[in-house]
Amino acid sequence: MKLKIPRQSELIKLQRNAASVTTTLTGTGTQRRLLIYDGARHQNADHVFRLASAGAALELLIVVFGRARDNFRINLEVQHLAPRTRSNIALCAVLFENSSVDFRGKVAVPGVAQQSETFLRCDSVLLSPQAHSITIPSLEIIADDVKAGHAASIGHLDDDKLFYFQTRGFSPDKASMLLLQSLIHDSLKVFSGD
Repeated sequence: MKLKIPRQSELIKLQRNAASVTTTLTGTGTQRRLLIYDGARHQNADHVFRLASAGAALELLIVVFGRARDNFRINLEVQHLAPRTRSNIALCAVLFENSSVDFRGKVAVPGVAQQSETFLRCDSVLLSPQAHSITIPSLEIIADDVKAGHAASIGHLDDDKLFYFQTRGFSPDKASMLLLQSLIHDSLKVFSGD
């Protein structure tokens, strides 16, 4: 499957199957990160992002492709440590066969980080009855002037949408691929500001 990254995202830092990393963001710019996990029998990753300067921003997309018996454990913590920081985080997991993902994402906004914004979204698609996803997004908000939210979904491809594509002449495999591309495209909107 090809990922089409929006054009204005040329400043994205791409990391593939990254292990544990702590990153401190300073300054007022936006840092864009794309983390891709695929083809790892057992992958453990712990990521900490610290937004340490007023106006610092993080846009993060984590894409997981699990096949066979791939097993991914990803812990993420985003710390807003200054006022007016912003983070937009999305996880998109596509799991085939016996693969699994265990994602735990936490965003912390202490009292010092007033007027900060954050959103954490996690979507997992299970493409076999044996695929498994544990997704736990959490917010730890102490500041009282914050815009924050999170969402999570775990499920299968929508049978009605698959049927619709098939009535239009698409094979079941092509219909599934189109729906997966749509899901990933929606996740990529993290980088386009849509």
